[in-house]
Amino acid sequence: MSPQRVTPGDQVFVREGGTSFGAVRRVDAQANEVIVYIEGTGDQRVPMSAVAAAHDGKVVLKLSDLPDDVRRAVMHAHDQETPGL
Repeated sequence: MSPQRVTPGDQVFVREGGTSFGAVRRVDAQANEVIVYIEGTGDQRVPMSAVAAAHDGKVVLKLSDLPDDVRRAVMHAHDQETPGL
């Protein structure tokens, strides 16, 4: 995926039509990675190779290509939310 298609502020997902779990903070083209804020965890480094798609202000990541710690953070991003609020 081209770093030019990923921009700060894009919402981040693990599947089209899913729930966003964070947003792009910064694109580091030199390091070929994206800094993503993940709810409940904070900023995490995501390799550009884990970006499946970027369009319309959305970035879709390939869960299987994420480092283990980032994958765990994504899977638990909404754990502390209170339903109905």
